Amino acid sequence: MSKTLGITYIQVLAAALLGACQATAGAGTPGSSGPGTTTVDGGSAIGPERCNGLDDDRDGTVDEDCACEAGGTQACWPGEPSQSGVGQCRNGTQACGASAGEFSSWGPCEGAVLPSEEIFGNCIDEDCNGDMPGCMDPCGEFELCGNGLDDDCNGRADCDDAACDCPRTCVEGEAGCVCEEWCSPGLERYCDEPRYCNWGKQTCGPDGRWGACTETSDVPPDCDDALPIPLPIDLGVSYDPECCVRAGLCCQNYGYDGSLPSDASVGNCAGIADRVCAPI
Repeated sequence: MSKTLGITYIQVLAAALLGACQATAGAGTPGSSGPGTTTVDGGSAIGPERCNGLDDDRDGTVDEDCACEAGGTQACWPGEPSQSGVGQCRNGTQACGASAGEFSSWGPCEGAVLPSEEIFGNCIDEDCNGDMPGCMDPCGEFELCGNGLDDDCNGRADCDDAACDCPRTCVEGEAGCVCEEWCSPGLERYCDEPRYCNWGKQTCGPDGRWGACTETSDVPPDCDDALPIPLPIDLGVSYDPECCVRAGLCCQNYGYDGSLPSDASVGNCAGIADRVCAPI
């Protein structure tokens, strides 16, 4: 085979591999507009209703097509999913009641604190967008529990902040508790660039949530060629979560453990990310 034909074969093969990765990742990546989803005003993707306590299809009801055990309760959020637990926004509760048919169904979501008009300068995030315009008080290093304020400016006040030792203890799956992954502001993890499967990095924002995955050329040691077959050239672009974890780093889950959300942290994430349950 001539040198020219060899290079052409490599280019075609690499393009096919990356194209297949793009098709797979684009359909299932949180925040992307996959089949059957749309986005409005920069919010979360709107798609079919899922049984997750959220109003995924934005029809004003939560888990309306989901079966449940009569008498049970669950936390629910009838608004934009990204606003749940941010600022003054608080989840509600819905009960499972017997219906006329064979299965029971969830009732209305009650007691949720929804966004309201922002009041300038009072250091409270009324519209639940993570911002408090006009707040001149500096953020404290610690949360002061019981004063009704978000002293450390992480979007959570008093018992909603894991720093407070509140009398109630929350566990995974308990009604009246909401669990989510928080991260330490300013720290980073490796992630899958969601469209092209390239290596990326995410930085934890001041609200304790991961920011956008930005493509990077800073690849972990021994992970510079993650293509499934050896090639005479090293493209060094494909994200490999197993190699990332083996390198002892904090990595995005994307496809690594199907029992976890696709944006969960895996690997050595001590002090970087933690799953915290807090009262509604």
